[in-house]
Amino acid sequence: MMPYFHISEPLELEKFRTADPNATWADLKATMNVNISVKNTVPKKGAGLCIYCEQKLIDKVDFQVEHFVPKKGDVNSSYLPGDPNWAIHWDNLLPACLGGTAPAGNMPSSICDSESRIYTSKNNISCGQFKGDKHPNVGFISPKEIPSSESLFLYEVDGQMKFNHKAKNVGSLDKNSIDKHIGLLNLNCERLKRARAKFALMLEDEFDVAQQSYEDVSELIEKWLTPNADGLLDQPFFSLILKRYKS
Repeated sequence: MMPYFHISEPLELEKFRTADPNATWADLKATMNVNISVKNTVPKKGAGLCIYCEQKLIDKVDFQVEHFVPKKGDVNSSYLPGDPNWAIHWDNLLPACLGGTAPAGNMPSSICDSESRIYTSKNNISCGQFKGDKHPNVGFISPKEIPSSESLFLYEVDGQMKFNHKAKNVGSLDKNSIDKHIGLLNLNCERLKRARAKFALMLEDEFDVAQQSYEDVSELIEKWLTPNADGLLDQPFFSLILKRYKS
């Protein structure tokens, strides 16, 4: 689960919402300049990673705009008096992958981790696809509650993630809430566990090479954890890197 990068709302979306506060998601998608601006800006909230599983997003292949508070299809979900129109509210729009449902036929041959993205079985669906229309109040953790200074998660050799009981900046979170959140998003499905385990081994190799060549490994770690000039991370699984090499 990624920490939330605070990115300013695109001016196009702000103007759109102000002009039509009750606009639907379908209305937004039909307004080309607003739709393009949202799709170009939302990924930066997760620095180019899925806000849930932390895989790298691939435009037009493995990326969608996720509604944390769900909508219903392309229309607005019902909301209480005084609540914002969550369907087009900037704080509610998050970057997400397709949760293991990316069609194999759409996957470019250059994508080296395609096996961790394409559909294999319903047991390997995760993230927004697994979450569905469940409301956050059933037990989801808001990305805004995830600290960027330390990882709330531990990672086993097989890629399984679980609560980091040594984490200090947990706020109101605890093992039960973390475990429930992981389960509600199916973040320990075999597909994601394999992807994390494979990535961890690759990182170890790169780290060992850097140590052997007398490079400043602290600079390498900061590079892994710092968004580039485009506001995107070069590596997936931010929390795994943070736990293994920073905290």
